[in-house]
Parts: sequence; structure tokens; C-alpha cells
Amino acid sequence: MTLNDSEYAVIWTKIRKFGITKSLEFVKEQTGETISESTYWRVRGKLSAEVTSRLYEIAKTLTERHLDRLHELEHIKDELWKQYDKIKDDDTKSIASARILKEIKEIIPYLSAFDEAAQYVYRDAVKLAEQEKQNPRILTLIPQEQ
Repeated sequence: MTLNDSEYAVIWTKIRKFGITKSLEFVKEQTGETISESTYWRVRGKLSAEVTSRLYEIAKTLTERHLDRLHELEHIKDELWKQYDKIKDDDTKSIASARILKEIKEIIPYLSAFDEAAQYVYRDAVKLAEQEKQNPRILTLIPQEQ
């Protein structure tokens, strides 16, 4: 389920707890479109009604997104080591290598956090798959994209 610009703007008005006047102004600033108060409330109600299905869609892609972020961090770390190995000049090597090693060190906590979170992400993905198998009706509750 993809949200349009107006829907994103309405979500931000809710998050930022704007009143109706400020919300309508914000939507216009963000999208260039003027919407009526009734349209604003209709969009906000639609978004509230779709919370479960939106969370479900996010959960379905969570494992893939998690792995993508992990691979990105691993790639960055590998590229930093390549840059470290390329430094030849002794005068610049000490400064540049220290910076690169510091950047590598800063990536390590992220990788560790991903490893720790992975167990929960994968467990939830398995639960979701089992729920889909056991209750095919769940799929009927989720709007299907055409």
C-alpha cells in the first residue's frame, strides 16, 4: 500500500498534533494542494482505519529490509578496509588510517545491533508466515494492490 503526498502530510499533522487550521496550511505547503476540512478528516479517518493493514505490509517486508541494511553496512565496512589498504604515503597514512579505523569502529555497534535484532525480526517473520498458513482469511483483511 503506497501513500500519496497528501496522506503523508496528514500523517505528519497528526504526529505534530496540529489543529485543523494549521493542518490544512501544512498540507498545502507540503503538497501544493488545497484540501477542504472534510477531505482532511476523510483522509485521516481512512489512514486510521488502515493502520492494521499498513503495519502488516511493513511486517511482510521487514526481514528483507533488515537484510538490506545489514548488507549495506557490511559493504561500507569492506570499502573502508579497501581504502585503508590503498594508503601508501607514510605521512598521510597515520592520519587517514586513523580516520578510516575510527569509521570502521563506529560501524561495529550497528552490525552488532543488527545481529541482536535479527533474532526478533526472523522470529516475527516466521510467526507471520505461520499465521498466513493457519488463517488464510488474514489475507482477505489486507487490501490487495491492483
